[in-house]
Amino acid sequence: MKRCLCFFIICALTLTLAMPAAAFAEDTPVTEETTSEEPAAEPVVPSTEEPGTEPEEPVAEPEEPAEEPEQPEEKTVKIPKKCFVDKTDKKYSYKDMEKDLKQLEETYWDRIHVSSLGTTADKRKIYCVCLGNPKAKKQIVVTASIHAREYINTPMIMYILERYCRQYDKGKYQKKTYRKLFEKTCVYVVPMANPDGVAISQYGPKAIRDRSLRRLVQTTKKYKNTYRKWKANARAIDINRNWSSGFGKGYLHKKRYSENYCGKRAMSEAEVKALKKLVTKKCKNCKTVINLHTMGEVFYWGYTGKTKKAELKLKKIVRDTTGYWPIRETGAGDGDFEHYLKNIVKVPYVCIENGKGLVPNKHSQFTRMYKKNRTLLEQIAGLYY
Repeated sequence: MKRCLCFFIICALTLTLAMPAAAFAEDTPVTEETTSEEPAAEPVVPSTEEPGTEPEEPVAEPEEPAEEPEQPEEKTVKIPKKCFVDKTDKKYSYKDMEKDLKQLEETYWDRIHVSSLGTTADKRKIYCVCLGNPKAKKQIVVTASIHAREYINTPMIMYILERYCRQYDKGKYQKKTYRKLFEKTCVYVVPMANPDGVAISQYGPKAIRDRSLRRLVQTTKKYKNTYRKWKANARAIDINRNWSSGFGKGYLHKKRYSENYCGKRAMSEAEVKALKKLVTKKCKNCKTVINLHTMGEVFYWGYTGKTKKAELKLKKIVRDTTGYWPIRETGAGDGDFEHYLKNIVKVPYVCIENGKGLVPNKHSQFTRMYKKNRTLLEQIAGLYY
């Protein structure tokens, strides 16, 4: 019995020692350090499509139409019932003109354009109005109130300008509307070429704001000892005697005076420089210059030396329209604007002397003067259409 038990124990030990080490490894857990883990696989979703069919393309949702930008309202000219220019104003002043110019330009923005040619000694603007197309290849120039006491011409030409603005698309000359007429030949108007002088003639030296200028006006000798008949500017220089053609000639005062003093040198005054800039630089192809003066119901004209045909046609229009008597000018002149135009610029011109009697003219003459000059601009523009 003991012998059998011993044999059994020896066999068991022998089998145990004979087992490979791998057998033990299967039961022994192996630990390893890992730096990252692979992501778990996503579950597979079974396809609902039948085999052999192509997948459907996604249907695009219809796009909403883009909103069109709002078109700005077309700006149109509305003709007011009442005129801006007050033809009953007996003392149509610089401020009155300035206010009317602003209203006219704001209302008739497509047919009238206001600018400044310069500034006077007393800091007033020398306004210039363009009626029609500023880019027109031909131009006509009109000036008024070069002589201060002749200021009745300012409301007259302003009223004429407003008439053209109001009738721009309906008014006609030789079957052409004013718009069409002034598209090819525009009109530049300087309604008050001597605003300082006009202020003195209307209100005396108190109208001059600069103290030294006011003192100069107060100490300057006056024709008939009244400011009402003042012709010069605020520097007591007659700007129709300050031009280079014939400067210093003729009947002139040797010292500062309310009229006919030419100054120490030609072309010295701001008003003269402004008008020179207009007729020689701003207007590249100036065809005619009309200077509005008073008095006598006559008009001056002259040959420029370039041609006689244009001057004779201009003379006939003014003669037939106004009924005034023509006076032909010759020679160098006495520093006046007309002889400068004739001899230097060589452009046809007329100097129209409106009204009768003493200056300043009585306002009762306004209507007569207006009727005689009413259609001049369209007729002269028609010459060059």
